[in-house]
Amino acid sequence: MLQARRAILDIQDYAPATPTMYLVAPAVTINRPQRDTEVLCGVYVADCRGETAEVTYRGLGDDPAAYRLEQRHRSVRVSEAGMDQTRTARAHRLAQGEAQEADARAILEEMQQRLDSLSPEQTRRVIEMLVAT
Repeated sequence: MLQARRAILDIQDYAPATPTMYLVAPAVTINRPQRDTEVLCGVYVADCRGETAEVTYRGLGDDPAAYRLEQRHRSVRVSEAGMDQTRTARAHRLAQGEAQEADARAILEEMQQRLDSLSPEQTRRVIEMLVAT
């Protein structure tokens, strides 16, 4: 699953020269001696035919506690409520950037509060120190 997410991030960063659609099918291998030991976890579709990549996902979520396992005729089926609904894929880089921006905003607000609490004399010294460097 992590490799599929990395592939989607790479696709989002890449601008193809022609309109392109990508299909990324994450799977997990179950360590057992029979054949067909791959479990398909879902499908990402990246539609890069417009200005930006529109990425959707359909499949298992990231909470294993919600999975249902069934075994029939020596086959294993993994399912989850809602896995058949197509949804917009997470924008991992966007979330990371928003978190960094929020952290920076909090630091700036704290610095502003500290500056507001300075006396005029302290403010003059801070300005002198900044100008000197």
